[in-house]
Amino acid sequence: MAPALDGSRPGTYFVPVQNPHTRLRIIEEATAFHEAVPGHHFENARIAMLGDLPLLRRKAPLGAFSEGWAL
Repeated sequence: MAPALDGSRPGTYFVPVQNPHTRLRIIEEATAFHEAVPGHHFENARIAMLGDLPLLRRKAPLGAFSEGWAL
């Protein structure tokens, strides 16, 4: 969950815990890095810090740029 743009709520990354013995650890690690740090969680936190961006650019990022954060 992305942090609130006004800083009133931090971002949260939820780790799926159902059926842990059927999930590959390497996939879970890759997903965590993709979504958390340095992935989308960090990207959204950085966007929230850039208060001079228009609301459209803060809430509707370009997909190619957004996915670039998660590589």
